Amino acid sequence: MHRPTSATSDTDVMLAIDIGNTHTRFAILQRGLIVWHKALSTDLLRSARQAQKLIRPMSQDLLAKFGQIRQIGVASVVPQASAHLLPAVEQVFSTSILNISAHLKLPFKICYKTPETLGADRIALLAFARLHFPKQAVIAIDFGTAITYDILRANGDYLGGMILAGMHTAATALSQRAAQLPTFDLPYQPRLIGRSTIECLQSGTFWGTVAQTDGLIARLKDALRLTYKEPNVAVLATGGDAKRLATAVKAIDAVEQDAVLFGIRIIAAHQ
Repeated sequence: MHRPTSATSDTDVMLAIDIGNTHTRFAILQRGLIVWHKALSTDLLRSARQAQKLIRPMSQDLLAKFGQIRQIGVASVVPQASAHLLPAVEQVFSTSILNISAHLKLPFKICYKTPETLGADRIALLAFARLHFPKQAVIAIDFGTAITYDILRANGDYLGGMILAGMHTAATALSQRAAQLPTFDLPYQPRLIGRSTIECLQSGTFWGTVAQTDGLIARLKDALRLTYKEPNVAVLATGGDAKRLATAVKAIDAVEQDAVLFGIRIIAAHQ
């Protein structure tokens, strides 16, 4: 089991779904804990037939284990997958779905020019960050297909952030665009100085991302201190590459792989 989302004593069973570009994650949360979890490739949800085929046995298992699912919350950044998956989910559980968006009641204030374009996963991550660092400014980083930086002030104002290519996205683009460079896998932490073309690609991708992350965190902390008078800044990381990068980026204060799932639960509690 994972650690609690909050001090709530709510015993209702909630299904949280995080539909990302690469993976879709399902979790059952009860008493603020993740008590069941499953992940699959989002590519498997790009047809209605395949989505229904996947959700039926899963739903039978969940209903047998937990009984009625009283809440379903979804943070999706893949509209096509949502369109195929969510009708099947709503049908089998006979429960309405809360879609995470900037239009909901949130535990922070959005100061963003285009709130309707703010990704649901980023909103859920910010809700988690606000709950766990209530008296600090926060730099929340999601290391996934894209790397996103989102900035909260200590008073709960969301300022905005950055979007960059993730490590694997950058690696794939490099292999596709450079004729003589091969595809390659990324080890957990490659050697700094590569001794072959593959090792050079691995080193450049990983350590380049580390240097980029170190530099951006330093610049963002400077901006928060000088422009917004925020001297106390926490750095929170999530996403598929978070643990790997946190071993080399010492400025990261906390890693929570399930921050988006927990954030969905936090936002649902605010409605």
